[in-house]
Amino acid sequence: MVRLLLLTSSYTPLFVLLVIRFEDRALQIGCAIIAALGLVAAGVLIRAQGDEAGSPMELAEVRNEGGQVAAYLATYLLPFLTVSAPTGRDVIAYVGFLVVTGAILWRANALQVNPLLALLRFRLFEVVGDGGLPWRGFLLSSKPIIPGTRCTVVDVAPGLRRVKSIEPEE
Repeated sequence: MVRLLLLTSSYTPLFVLLVIRFEDRALQIGCAIIAALGLVAAGVLIRAQGDEAGSPMELAEVRNEGGQVAAYLATYLLPFLTVSAPTGRDVIAYVGFLVVTGAILWRANALQVNPLLALLRFRLFEVVGDGGLPWRGFLLSSKPIIPGTRCTVVDVAPGLRRVKSIEPEE
């Protein structure tokens, strides 16, 4: 479920660009609906409350997949390569491109690159943390984190936690 929310939200800016690019009203509405779903997905990720108190965690390992950005941004060329009034065949080709790209991102576990979350000033890190029991997964944070960071986290979903607060360094 988390991966689907991440994938959906990552495509939101792309579908906003397609709304602007397409002339056909039905395509604009369809793209606007998908963009709205992406905004809802991002809201679910960011606003999930989990246990209100949160739980402490010290980060042992932190990976930021910023290096994947260049490859991911190739997807965002699509609005500039599309025609403003596509035929049915064009639309099928665009959908095929997005399905293939989404499948590659899904299988390559490249969902950390998320333009919408970045616009909302959040970053997604792959971490190993210790809050009594070792935990490996994704951590959503509006602040930079490094190994050794002590923070309070809330569960968003299995495999995803959000930083609620970061303890000051001693």
